[in-house]
Amino acid sequence: MSPVAHSGFIRLQTQSHVAATQWKKWAQALGLESLEIEDVWNEIGYPLFTATRQLPPISFILQLRSERREANLFDFKDEIAPLLTFLNLLDQLKDDKLGGDKAIAVLFRFYRTKVCSEAGEHRADELVENFIVDLCKLILVAKIIGKQTITLIEILNIVIRKQTSVDKVVELGLQALGSQSYASAFQKCLEGLPSLEQIACWEEEEEDDEEEDEDDEEEDDDDDDDDEDNDEDDEKDDDDEEDDDEEEDDDDEEKDDEKDDEKDDDDEEDEGKKRARKPTSFLDRFVFNFRKALQAFYAIQVAYEEGDNAGKERKLLNTRLAALKEFDPLHAIIPSLDEAEEIATRRGQSIDSNRIIKRSAPPRSARSTSRRSAPPALSSSGGGLAGLSGGSGSSAGGSAAASSSTTAGGSTGDSATAAEVGTSAVESSGDAGETIDPAVLAAALEATDAGQDEDAAPTPSEEDIVKLAPVSAANFSQKVHQLGQLLGAAERGDEAVWQLFLDPERLLEERQALAAALITAESPANQAYRLIKGATQFIGLKRLLQLDHLRQRNRRFTTQISGFINIAQAAHKNFLPNDRQLEGLDIILDHTANALLRLENLRINRHYAQEHPNHYTAEAVTAYREKALASVQAFVESESLEIARTQAQDDTAAMVDLFSTEHYVAELVADCRAYAEQLQQDGHTQSLEKLAATFQEIPIEFSLAEPAEPESEPLPANLQTNDKLGDIFQRACNYLSESAWAVLWERHEPTKVIPQIVAVAHAALSPCFVLKPEHRRHATRPRMPITVVSLEKLTANAELRHLYVRVTANGTVLYIEGYEDGTYTDLLELREYTQVRMQASNEGGEEGSDPLQTGEKYLYTLGRTQDFFGANASAIIAKCVRDEDGEMKIFPTFRPKVGD
Repeated sequence: MSPVAHSGFIRLQTQSHVAATQWKKWAQALGLESLEIEDVWNEIGYPLFTATRQLPPISFILQLRSERREANLFDFKDEIAPLLTFLNLLDQLKDDKLGGDKAIAVLFRFYRTKVCSEAGEHRADELVENFIVDLCKLILVAKIIGKQTITLIEILNIVIRKQTSVDKVVELGLQALGSQSYASAFQKCLEGLPSLEQIACWEEEEEDDEEEDEDDEEEDDDDDDDDEDNDEDDEKDDDDEEDDDEEEDDDDEEKDDEKDDEKDDDDEEDEGKKRARKPTSFLDRFVFNFRKALQAFYAIQVAYEEGDNAGKERKLLNTRLAALKEFDPLHAIIPSLDEAEEIATRRGQSIDSNRIIKRSAPPRSARSTSRRSAPPALSSSGGGLAGLSGGSGSSAGGSAAASSSTTAGGSTGDSATAAEVGTSAVESSGDAGETIDPAVLAAALEATDAGQDEDAAPTPSEEDIVKLAPVSAANFSQKVHQLGQLLGAAERGDEAVWQLFLDPERLLEERQALAAALITAESPANQAYRLIKGATQFIGLKRLLQLDHLRQRNRRFTTQISGFINIAQAAHKNFLPNDRQLEGLDIILDHTANALLRLENLRINRHYAQEHPNHYTAEAVTAYREKALASVQAFVESESLEIARTQAQDDTAAMVDLFSTEHYVAELVADCRAYAEQLQQDGHTQSLEKLAATFQEIPIEFSLAEPAEPESEPLPANLQTNDKLGDIFQRACNYLSESAWAVLWERHEPTKVIPQIVAVAHAALSPCFVLKPEHRRHATRPRMPITVVSLEKLTANAELRHLYVRVTANGTVLYIEGYEDGTYTDLLELREYTQVRMQASNEGGEEGSDPLQTGEKYLYTLGRTQDFFGANASAIIAKCVRDEDGEMKIFPTFRPKVGD
């Protein structure tokens, strides 16, 4: 090896942490020069490693490069970007049917089959596009086939071995699709792109239409020319004489241009014979259909989940929808080193380490000629395919997601609505025991607006935009009567809305309550809001009033509005623009407009918080509101309008701040829950030593954490967990509480947040509880006391003090061995026995057992459960095991006596 090559491998070792000897082995095995390997690392590997701090599957990338040496390195870089994007998507979906230990190797092999092996006969960009289409289809087929053993990897291997074609696999998938709720979305994607013949027919029809339009225009022009007078003809002749010389000079240039054009046409014709490409817009539509199909599948799949698993699946659904929303292999590119360093810098400064750093995506109407022309979107996601170990030697696969996360190109913008519908439908589903209506969810997904830009803030709908009612002198009296009727109904509708109409500048204390009422259909506040909105549409009446000649009287506004409503509702009255009885109508109309501004502002804030939390900012709310009310505000007196706007901005600032606070707390509690569950699942709670080591090696990380300012005091003693549930739980719970306390600000109300964290710790770490047992007697065998503990101690819920579970002598919950998965225990209730109960129990008790005593308390078996956490006793009992008839199934509490 030359000294230059050796020094190059040493540099690669320093940058990649892969041994120089391993780089040398790859060079020898693949027949690549050291400079070629350095170029691949410099242009592809190192930028990805810099941006994500995870090693991409460099051994596989080098293998592809060895097969595509004839391609320019920068073209090769663009070619493999979609492949890395697919790897990132499959990793983020965390779907067993789409992943596996061999996922990276098989996907690279499939790429070699579809692209590298055919590159000599076809253009690479066409092959890459076909690779994207085929892989999307095969992913959907893998989800259609219900058998767990038939995974995407198995399907790809069948195609790679040429046992069948992609079209045959897709045909089988369509046959197995059936009539599922997501069938139409899958079918739309699996049917693929339109044929070139269909596209050609469409284009010919469009050209024919354009020619017809041009002919019509020419005929119109000819008719106009016939009507021109002789003077214009003379002028035209003069102009023609002057232009003759110029045309002679231009003839030569035109001939040269025609020759060049003919040459270009010949080149394009030759190229067309070699390859006919489908328009980019059809490819974008295909990728959108693919995203939409998977979004529908995952969302509806979660709808059928119940019990404890439902909460985890819904959280996973959010991750999947977000990954699909960012997926766009057609516009993916790998960043340069400078861009990668910028990504790494932003990632270090970002509060959320998984945040996507975006650049502007190409507009839907633009037709780019290649993927290079589309600006990218870069991801700082630290996620990787750690579980999918491809590669060889020291590289061991690294993380393909790390590389492809930075290649996840700007999304075409069609999946935003579908993702938001799926996410909001899941998030609004409430407790884990509730279910989503799949039909509603599927209908929402079908109603996706394909033209909406996913990165753009929502815009007012036609219903939101206030349109002025047509008013004129002829219908003036009629509109005044209608205005009076609307305001009269609003006065009777809702007190809070009416008070805001009387004084649009007033401070609001119950903003959240009023905002929630405004968006609740058929609520009194919503109906009154609609009446005020309808009244505002008549603000054009101000322009028709002729009251300047009247001396203005200083009357209270309440007196003015009361008088106007009374007189306007008199059906026999005919109003004229100069009627003295309409004095103050201009002020009344200003009040309606300013009150609507305040109400609309509250409603928009609530709408953003619930439907578009990612876009919820004060600026977005203001822009939405101003666009919705633009036609009205031109009529309002400027000083009163500015005051109303100022109050609306104060409302928005308070509501945005509250939303941010609630979101911060919710994320904090969710992070604590996930960390506690992981502690239990990974066995870190088996001993205090393991627990302490875990806190050092894998400390909790909060997704939105900001150290409190000023620095918080230590966790108060009254908020610390005692050792009633054992040392391990005490240590774990206090660790979570102390970690959260350090990042809770005063506005978060830490003393209210810590009890929430203790509650999620109770639910997640219950298997490690060590309790002080009580001895109680069971009604079935009262002679022998059993060790139990009250659910009040387990759950910290005083309402459950009468419910018990059995524990061992050491104080750990006694789970039923051999039943299901070993996580069930019997639920008991402590009752005081009366004479009637005593007799019934004695009749059903075991022979030879002591009789029950009136007034004594005994345990009674209610059922068997694995979840003893709930809001109340009824919720816990409802989760007990039931028989085939739906009745509570009672299991024997004691083993039968020998000889029974």
